[in-house]
Amino acid sequence: MTELEAKRRPPKWLIDYGPLLVFLACYRLKGIYWATGGFMAALVLALGAAWLSERKIPPPLLFSAAIVIPLGVLTIVLHDPRFIYLKPTIVAGGSALVLFGGLLRGRALLKELLGSQLKMKDEGWKALSFRFAIFSTLLAVANEVMWRTFTPARENIWVMFKFPGIPLLTALFLMTQMPLFKRFELPETEPPEAAG
Repeated sequence: MTELEAKRRPPKWLIDYGPLLVFLACYRLKGIYWATGGFMAALVLALGAAWLSERKIPPPLLFSAAIVIPLGVLTIVLHDPRFIYLKPTIVAGGSALVLFGGLLRGRALLKELLGSQLKMKDEGWKALSFRFAIFSTLLAVANEVMWRTFTPARENIWVMFKFPGIPLLTALFLMTQMPLFKRFELPETEPPEAAG
């Protein structure tokens, strides 16, 4: 990749969080149905941007789009926001099921997803996968409590839980895992000494 191509690539944070920012902005301006439509459109753009810049689509983004687009269409067509309220439950619950399923088969699926960015021993990946599965289960339960408690009368509280609440909770969870990362970190491989 040339330096010019690298400069033209959209920042990763924009691909990851751009659709959520669009959702929040549209919600503030026009309400849940416009927010849902904007979210779907922004996700399609994020998929395209990821493909153009990396020639691949990150699995979490693809998984999110596969859930958001059908639920978003149902929300708008049936004029029923409960479908979009369920999205975080389905994404978090689905993630937990996939991670637990991988662990039952002896595979730490987070290693396959993040192994190029984080170097850890297999025991560390298994522990992280288990912990993230538990965290995802708790997120799914929390979303169910939030939308069933606060919508439709105080829908804005659920919206703030969705964004920035869920990303902040996820970042906080990852920060609490730093001791795990350190304990199972693979040692740096030293370059071989030059013969001479």
